[in-house]
Amino acid sequence: MGAQGLFVTNRRNFTFFAHQVVFGATGVVASQDLPGDSGVIVGARISAGRYKVTLPSKYRKFHGCWGTVVGPDTAVYGAKTLGNNFIIRAQKVDANTPDGTFLIQFLNPSTDATNYIDADPPDNLSVYLLMAVSQ
Repeated sequence: MGAQGLFVTNRRNFTFFAHQVVFGATGVVASQDLPGDSGVIVGARISAGRYKVTLPSKYRKFHGCWGTVVGPDTAVYGAKTLGNNFIIRAQKVDANTPDGTFLIQFLNPSTDATNYIDADPPDNLSVYLLMAVSQ
């Protein structure tokens, strides 16, 4: 018998994509896993802390994207004006006009008393993304 799965999802063609991206100064994508390795591309910075993520295809169901954020190897994690957490925007993996993309938006709540603010991630921030989809 072959290897057994870790769990049963009752979803047809349930797939995970894992991808690492490292951000440099002013939010530039400094490095990331090769598309041939992960199947994923994180595009260049669109605006403050906003990046387009492209999966290899559109899918019937987008189950989500989770990230592990790893800070730089220094005592300073980044100024309070930088974004250390993110949300998903413009999910078009399984939307009415699907194209296999979504946006990740880094946010910072510290400079505004009532609203989260779009903000670039700190220099040398690594994010390990895990995305789940099914057909």
